[in-house]
Amino acid sequence: MNEEKIPEVANLLHSLLIAYQVTLRDILSSGRAIFVCPVLDNFTKISKATAVHVAKSQSLDASLENLSKAIKASGLVDNFHYEKLSLQEYVVHVEGCTWAPEAHKKLDTKDLTCPFALMAMSIVQSHSGKRIKDAASKYYAKGTKTRIETINP
Repeated sequence: MNEEKIPEVANLLHSLLIAYQVTLRDILSSGRAIFVCPVLDNFTKISKATAVHVAKSQSLDASLENLSKAIKASGLVDNFHYEKLSLQEYVVHVEGCTWAPEAHKKLDTKDLTCPFALMAMSIVQSHSGKRIKDAASKYYAKGTKTRIETINP
């Protein structure tokens, strides 16, 4: 990834989302979990109202595949893919993320969820009709891994 190709505003938006999560974590600790599902609901509503709606497909898997293609096409990552572990569990992999070399080293990523994984979580929640368990991503030098698990309401 060539960071010079990314508009500065994309870097700012990523930083803002991470800063928001850090603030919630630091102030509310585990209480921040109550915000996850409403945030995912609102993200789905906003994306449906705009031209950026990737969850248009009838099936959950097709919508996740659309998201994978869109994220890869953005040039912000080298690879984005998901594994379906069961009807209730997925794992999202982000590899070669533009922001990883700097952000993952310099930030305390404990209890934070990768913004790309949050997008996938919103699709899983929207299609399944079930809430998503709050899950922190595992951060690596060049990417993340996030387990997405539905819970009964």
